[in-house]
Amino acid sequence: MLNESEYPACVFVHMIGDVETQRNLKVGLDANMSASPAVQSNNITSFAHRHPEANSTNLEDSVRVTRRPKQLDDTNKKNWKYLIAGGVGGMTGAVLTCPMEVMKTQLQSKGYHQYGITTIASRTLQSEGLFGFWKGIGPMLVAVVPARGVYFWTYNSTKGSLLSRGHADEAPVHLASAVVAGGLSATIINPVWVVKTRLQLQSRDLNSNSRYAGVQYKGSLHAVRQILREEGARGFFKGLVPSYWGISESALHFVLYEYLKNTIHFRKQGMSEESSKKLSNLEYLSTAAIAKFAASVSTYPHEVIRTRMRERGASEIYKSSIHCVRKIWIEEGMRGLYGGLFMHLLRVVPNTAILFFTYEKVSAWLS
Repeated sequence: MLNESEYPACVFVHMIGDVETQRNLKVGLDANMSASPAVQSNNITSFAHRHPEANSTNLEDSVRVTRRPKQLDDTNKKNWKYLIAGGVGGMTGAVLTCPMEVMKTQLQSKGYHQYGITTIASRTLQSEGLFGFWKGIGPMLVAVVPARGVYFWTYNSTKGSLLSRGHADEAPVHLASAVVAGGLSATIINPVWVVKTRLQLQSRDLNSNSRYAGVQYKGSLHAVRQILREEGARGFFKGLVPSYWGISESALHFVLYEYLKNTIHFRKQGMSEESSKKLSNLEYLSTAAIAKFAASVSTYPHEVIRTRMRERGASEIYKSSIHCVRKIWIEEGMRGLYGGLFMHLLRVVPNTAILFFTYEKVSAWLS
């Protein structure tokens, strides 16, 4: 009985030559499987000279088909490193940039958008202390670690699958991989982001004019119970449509990041020392930061829409994501759609640089 990996080659064997040729070819293919690519090529050429009835191109195709299942298995076994590296990178970036995330979320919301950065920072410090700048860090980590892990795992798995089918390692593959990864991670993690947003928007300042004055949620678990009781399971998926709009940002970011990284690699190919051909720490950080800056500025309004749709009582104000866009445009103008952009860039650019730098280093270490 032949195993699955031998089957394609053996079908080819029985299609050519006489019985003796078939036996010789089968032995040659079995031996060739464990050889290096260079040795494989020499073996195929040698066999073709001895057996002209067997076309060398077909032999190469047969060996490739025979080897492919093992290659795919090896690829799948290695993909776990992207899951871990993405999670570690996401956690590191989230912890270091959480204060900026808290202020950015408040600047995007309807209750706080009229305040400036310094006002929000001073009010947070006075009413909640230093810990207030890490408000929502629990659900944020619960969201970010698996989200980044799933994202990078899905991205690399999809990319590897497309490359194995003969697609070039270029922008269309990077774009498709990022779209698949973004859609999956956004759907899975949205409930946690809803809880995180609610916690970051509520205020202990009872004198605040915001409709978030006073504490509605005592913690993450209490927030989950309250949302489920007041809004049902549907409440955990508010802001999901704008999150799907946000896939364009992550897709653009990955395409730009891969392009910049490949450009640097290409320019370094002429260097004599092998170590000089690798990207430096500064190059990893700068390519990720530049790509994120361009992608964020290009697609920012979806961030505001997503935050507004996740706010407490949003269903009473906005009928849909499109209605939210129209209402903001009429009442607040362009400034409303770009509220908190500076703070957003101040957070996501260094966050992404840290995330990708950590991801690249951890995945290389795990390799």
